[in-house]
Amino acid sequence: MMRYLGLGKTLAEACGKGGLQYRHFSSASEKVGTKIGEYGIRGAFCAAGYVIGGITSSPVAKQTQEDGETAVKILQRLDEREAVLKAFLEKQE
Repeated sequence: MMRYLGLGKTLAEACGKGGLQYRHFSSASEKVGTKIGEYGIRGAFCAAGYVIGGITSSPVAKQTQEDGETAVKILQRLDEREAVLKAFLEKQE
């Protein structure tokens, strides 16, 4: 092998290709699998929470309740006006 500028290293070692080390790639694939599983479980719980939240508090149900309360208030005001008008007409007679 060629010596690289006399530094005691070969050209392959100087370029980073020498002294290959064994790498345990199965642990990396296990980590990826674990992450995918973790994201899957987290996604499932988020979806379940979203569905439960949508069932328990529907915007349509909230709007319907607000409309009902508004209708009751309007009817109470009409009853009050009717009572005032009736009292006024009784005074006129």
